[in-house]
Amino acid sequence: MYTIQQINSLLKAQQVTSKPLFNYNSQIENIDKDAIDRAWIVIERQVGQFGSRKNQIIKELNKKYGYLAWRLAWQVNNEVYIPFEKAVKFYEEAYEKHLSDNPDKLTYLTNNAQDVYDSSFKNLDSGFDYLNQRHTGKSTHIQDIAIRCVLAKMGLTFQGNKLIQIRRRSKDPIGKTLSPGRVLFHKPELIVQPHLQGWWQENSIEDFWQSNKVIQFNPILTTIHPKHREQFRKDCISG
Repeated sequence: MYTIQQINSLLKAQQVTSKPLFNYNSQIENIDKDAIDRAWIVIERQVGQFGSRKNQIIKELNKKYGYLAWRLAWQVNNEVYIPFEKAVKFYEEAYEKHLSDNPDKLTYLTNNAQDVYDSSFKNLDSGFDYLNQRHTGKSTHIQDIAIRCVLAKMGLTFQGNKLIQIRRRSKDPIGKTLSPGRVLFHKPELIVQPHLQGWWQENSIEDFWQSNKVIQFNPILTTIHPKHREQFRKDCISG
């Protein structure tokens, strides 16, 4: 755990000003939420894919930086970092452009799919909600939710009778084609260099997701009782 002196040094280095720091007995309503939003500091870059090791990595990060005193964020322009809830919109935009530019894929998908999923049928429970990742498997799933959201934007619905997996090892050809590791990211100039290497293709959606992912630490959160920290990270997903 960081000391008050260390926290103040970190805040000064980041030019963050706030109300007096809070001890574990502070009343939650007195906490300066804007100061917390401004206090996120990048501490690790290009951390790579969590995948099936997500739960173990989360435990390690909680131990290293303090329970829920860290979060994942994505670099989108020089030193601009955005949390999960905003980053997935880039993911969604990329699928929207790809499906708009490839009407044959769009038609096949809507005509044949009853719905889409990533790693588990439990993924269907998320619907259009990216933050609903509970009980949906070990890894975070995004592509299935993004595709549902894109179809809704287009005023389209699934008309088929089979569940199609959107994943590189999908048994359905369209599922492989629409894997985030194969669909090109619509703004490749935003992808951090050098590209992080993995199972995905360069300049793909997954390339953006992994290459631009960072870990941020919030020193103010370490001064707040752990039971209160989650409400300051509601727009975050760990993993």
